[in-house]
Amino acid sequence: MLGHAIASVAVVDDFECQQECSRNANNSCKSFNVHPDVNNAQQRICELNNETRQTKPGDFKYKEGSTYYGPVEVV
Repeated sequence: MLGHAIASVAVVDDFECQQECSRNANNSCKSFNVHPDVNNAQQRICELNNETRQTKPGDFKYKEGSTYYGPVEVV
């Protein structure tokens, strides 16, 4: 997701990023991106987003090395 990051934190892995999203104040975190930290190979960057690819499909862009996590919808 581009343009919807409400916070960016260094994490060890994707699970830690999920926990950051779950703990976000006011439940404003709706999805998150995780990508390598270019300054520290031991860490990853976690970007918390206030939108999802379903709510803002035009802002969902491919970025090499980045992984997007959104809500799971039960059908």
